[in-house]
Amino acid sequence: MSEASFRDGPLISCSTGGQEACALHVIRLSGFSNISFLTDIFSLNPSKIRPRFAHFGQLYDLEGHLVDELILTYFKAPFSYTSEEMLELSVHGNPLNVEKILKFFIQNFGFRQANGGEFTYRALINGKLNLSQVEGLDMLLNAQNPLALDQGLQLLNGELEQKYEQLYQLFLKARSEVELAIDFSDDIGDEYIYSSLQNTILDFGNLIDELYLKSSSQSSSLLNPEIVLFGPANAGKSTLFNKLLKSSRSIVSSQEGTTRDFVSEAIRLGSSHFRLIDTAGLRETVDKIESDGIRRTLDLLDTAFFRLLVLNPSQLEKDINWSKTPDLIVISHADINEIDELRVQALSAQAPVLVLDLVNMKIISGPIEPPQKSGPIEPPQKSGPIGPLQKSGPIGPREYILSLIEAKFNEQIIFNPILLDRHRLLIENMYDTFKKSSTLALSNFNDLAVVDHEINEIGVFISELVGVIRPEDVLNHIFSHFCIGK
Repeated sequence: MSEASFRDGPLISCSTGGQEACALHVIRLSGFSNISFLTDIFSLNPSKIRPRFAHFGQLYDLEGHLVDELILTYFKAPFSYTSEEMLELSVHGNPLNVEKILKFFIQNFGFRQANGGEFTYRALINGKLNLSQVEGLDMLLNAQNPLALDQGLQLLNGELEQKYEQLYQLFLKARSEVELAIDFSDDIGDEYIYSSLQNTILDFGNLIDELYLKSSSQSSSLLNPEIVLFGPANAGKSTLFNKLLKSSRSIVSSQEGTTRDFVSEAIRLGSSHFRLIDTAGLRETVDKIESDGIRRTLDLLDTAFFRLLVLNPSQLEKDINWSKTPDLIVISHADINEIDELRVQALSAQAPVLVLDLVNMKIISGPIEPPQKSGPIEPPQKSGPIGPLQKSGPIGPREYILSLIEAKFNEQIIFNPILLDRHRLLIENMYDTFKKSSTLALSNFNDLAVVDHEINEIGVFISELVGVIRPEDVLNHIFSHFCIGK
């Protein structure tokens, strides 16, 4: 959706998709001038329809034939999702019924089918939502794990959105106090102005520090976390990929270079969804297709949440490109090859090493440390039986590998990091600009023109974070907080 594709006028869409049969579908109409067009087609007179109340009734066509029984809810502008006049119709959920009702309004009352996301776009341009809230809504609707779900809600109307709003208000306050110091210091007094400005800048810097701590980790990979299996050709990646999935998803062959492009499948760990990816073997090749697959492998490793390097014993002597540092090294085929213990010890300095019999899926040797480095010491349950969680048998390699991945994920989400790359980059730019400032960081307000310039530099990043900041916002802030008397 872009401003160029946005058009005024009434629009209609089924917000629940209308592709599958269900009990109810919700049809949304927005942008009409008033609800008088319902006079001849709804069983209830428009004058009796109360905003924000659900009304049961019948919808008729222009010949008086029944179209559907439905529940109608009216949202009067500007108290609606789009800030426009808006109706929501809860209709019977047969897709044919939904399509019939949509066509009825389009053909007879000047509505058009909405573009994807256009209701939210109207909410944005009408000032009902800001940009970060729209991104939060997108995250909420498409979350793959509880962290993304919670942060989407926080951005839409929660703690994180409040932090951004607080940052915006502190920016306005700092700008207004600088304007006061420049233009009205004789009326108000230097001591009061500079003391107030110093306190505002201190609060401003503390909040930037707080947001920076949440954005400084490589947390964007947590939004759609990927587990990437990589390594030389014929290392056993595809076999391990299938074992982790418990499915013959990837082709396994003794011939090198079988996997030329990456193969991916969804896998769920706890309440979070991950993408498990089997990649093309890393080796020198003149084959153009295989070369493209290797390039894609390297691209995936750049953004991977968990890198799992797979080697077979005959590849232990080969040089390894440590620019793609693994989270775990798996040595496969331990059932048919001898293992160079000294080389394994050298590898363990780079990452934990797990030696496997892939055929029987047995751990030959591996790290003895727990999957989590820190955490509470109390039992996971406050009451219940005191027996072991597993009834029998040692932990297998599949369970162990997946527990390492889940433990890393849980460790990284404990401080609720900011997930969106755009937000993280803007916050990092704010932080760097503030720390490099000779006036703001040191509370040096001798040259107010410089102070004003440096506050505005940070304001550029804030405006990108939450939406465009208009000059009148600063003026409104000045006159609503100070009685200047001029």
